[in-house]
Amino acid sequence: MPGTCSFWNASGGNLLGLITDRELVDALAVDFMVENVTCQDLVRPDTVVAAPDESVRTGLARMRERDVGSLLILDGGRPSGMFTERDAITKILGRPERLADPLARHMTSPVICVPTGAMIIK
Repeated sequence: MPGTCSFWNASGGNLLGLITDRELVDALAVDFMVENVTCQDLVRPDTVVAAPDESVRTGLARMRERDVGSLLILDGGRPSGMFTERDAITKILGRPERLADPLARHMTSPVICVPTGAMIIK
């Protein structure tokens, strides 16, 4: 998914954090070139996660409560997709019957995982 990266501890399989378009926009506002910025510099450790079988309604409520624009979907402890505000607008808005659907049906995947030391510019 463009503009979103997650970071995992390869040995332990633990979520280290997430970078979304919000963090990228904030970084670009400070330094347009972001030549010397690594993913670790921007990673947001308080990632909001959900299970793939949770309902869209539950996921949207969690997004609203935590004031975030996306949920990282974990399946068996591993990232399987993202459910974003854009997913809600393009796939759910105007179709209230889909609120009961599982997040997995409307999430965007795959999730791109990169090393925390990777340079943002790349």
